[in-house]
Order: sequence, then structure tokens, then C-alpha cells
Amino acid sequence: MIFDKAGMYDIAALTGSRLGYLREDYGELPTDLSDKLAHDLPDYFRKHLNKDLFVFTCRDNGVIISCCFLYVSEKPPNPSFISGRTGTVMNVYTKKEFRRRGIAGKLLKMLLNEAEELGLDFVELKATDAGYELYKSVGFEDVRSRFHNMKYVIRSEAGKGVVSLLTEKEQAIVDKVIAERAKSRELESDPPHEQDNIPNPFAVLTLEESHYLQEHSYLLKEIELLW
Repeated sequence: MIFDKAGMYDIAALTGSRLGYLREDYGELPTDLSDKLAHDLPDYFRKHLNKDLFVFTCRDNGVIISCCFLYVSEKPPNPSFISGRTGTVMNVYTKKEFRRRGIAGKLLKMLLNEAEELGLDFVELKATDAGYELYKSVGFEDVRSRFHNMKYVIRSEAGKGVVSLLTEKEQAIVDKVIAERAKSRELESDPPHEQDNIPNPFAVLTLEESHYLQEHSYLLKEIELLW
């Protein structure tokens, strides 16, 4: 296996890895959303790769089988990040047949070495229960903060900057997916050989609800907010 950094010649493979990661995280995506992501991701990589986005890969026979992203952002400096430059870990993903071989840990160490060379003040991430011990093993620590982690979701269909209340039907769709996702999270704590039967949270929707979700993509943002 070869460990290295991705280049422009890897854009198609990186798009596939990103979509694979998202499908595992969100469950099977609505077709129109999946198609849009597949269309938009290559352009994003062309604009950002090896500028403010660095991707570390593991290849088996020339094929990328694992990767992780380091996104670098620059903010006005303060005492917590004196240079203003910080990193965010994203898309830690390994194909199923290559998992539990220490590949992701090695890629994360490469990523952290790069962060030090770039002079970043810190690198942060959001850890799932499944990934928590891995991140601890390479040096990440829990963050204690006096601040609340919040965000404002912009629903383009409802108009920028305007907060729209969900209809009863829309809220029911969101509630069904979130409830099913909660069940999936419980199963994710099972031994690895028992995790193949983890249900797709979106499979709980009826055909009519699935079509409605595809036509109203802002509901996915609502689901992501509660995920």
C-alpha cells in the first residue's frame, strides 16, 4: 500500500470517496441530491485541492481505498489561535474491506504532520462514537467550552435569511428519519461483524415521503441539523 497526498489527477476518485462517506453518514441519498453532489464536487476539488484543502490517501494497486481531508481556514487572530490559521478534519473514510488495519490512524498522523508544517494553531474535528477512540489515539482531546455550539440553517427555497416553520407533513418526515437514525446509532455500538444490518434511516419513509424529500432539499438541511 502507498500513502501519499492527492493531486489533481485524483479528482474523480476523491469525488467517489466523498460520496461513499456521505452515503454511509446520511444513508442512501435522494437521486437528485446525489447527482448534484457528483456534479459539483469535481469543481470544488479543482478550486481548493492543495490550496486550502489537503487530502491524504492510501492506495492499493493504484486505487484510493482510504482518505482524510484537512481543510485550512484563516480567521482574524485571537489569543486562542494567534496565527488565525486553523484546520478541520473531514471525510475520514476507508472502504469496508480495508477497515481495522490501522490505515486511518496512519493517514491522520500524516495530516497532523502537515498541519504542523503549515503552522496551524490547532486542528479540530467532530467525532462519532465509532471514531472517538481512533482520534484519541493520535492525540485529539475533548474540548471543554463555555460556549454553545450553534448554527443558523439557510433554507434557500424559503428565501435567504428568512426562517420558515415546517409544515406538519414536513415535520413528520424529519421526525421519522431522526427517530430511525437514533436506532441506527444504537446498533453502531455493536461488534463490527453485527453492523452489516444497520438500517438506512431514510428507508422508513413511504414512497410519497421519499419523493417529497427529493423535491424539498431544505428538509435534508433540517435533518442534518438534528443528526
